[in-house]
Amino acid sequence: MAKKVILSEEERIVIIKFNKPDKLNALDEEMWVDLAEILETYREDKMAIITGEGKAFSAGDDIKMMYEFKGLDESEYFVTTILKRAIRAFLDYRLPIFSAVNGYAVGGGCEITLLTDMVIASPNAVFGVPEIKIGLLPPVMLSLGGHMIGFKKAFELSLSGRFLTAEEAREIGLVDVIDDDPVGKAVEYAEELWSIPKETLYSYKDYVNSVKLKMLDDALADKLALLMINSEAKKLMEKFLKKEL
Repeated sequence: MAKKVILSEEERIVIIKFNKPDKLNALDEEMWVDLAEILETYREDKMAIITGEGKAFSAGDDIKMMYEFKGLDESEYFVTTILKRAIRAFLDYRLPIFSAVNGYAVGGGCEITLLTDMVIASPNAVFGVPEIKIGLLPPVMLSLGGHMIGFKKAFELSLSGRFLTAEEAREIGLVDVIDDDPVGKAVEYAEELWSIPKETLYSYKDYVNSVKLKMLDDALADKLALLMINSEAKKLMEKFLKKEL
């Protein structure tokens, strides 16, 4: 079976690709763990580019996985042990991380872009945090996103669950650059940074990461664990899985 997260290495770059295109690269526990392990491995050695196979960057957390959580112990384990580990791996990364968004970046996929340092999107990329439609919330957007794109905008996007085009996302600061080849453009930017001493990049990233860490609200992630097992949310997830939403 093909790996769900694959990587390729260049001299000072690691390209991380979500590889579950039949499910729009929806992130299950295994993928979050693999992502965290890769980021922990290369955190001081290589700049990272994150992208997705097929027509999506990532459609966020795998709804079938969340629907199957039986109780609070399972949802809390996912949030506190797996999800928070991956988020911390982003915020411990000491070299630049680029999001190369090739299609849908919604839910947790959109929130991943907030954890990276530059977002390069293809013209057909789509962004959004539609968790409210299945009774959940986007903890990174509501906390970190509120500081990065403005609290009112982050709240409106979270409450409405509406999608943004790449151009709309750029207008509000969610996207930095639009390019037909987001991975290639990310490589170009990374190559431009090769001449900068690592210690200088470490200093930049240590500062930015410390600021982002202060912006995140763990209480929201803990609330997400509770909502995942809420009976009304379960009904909405079931409808989504049956394609009734």
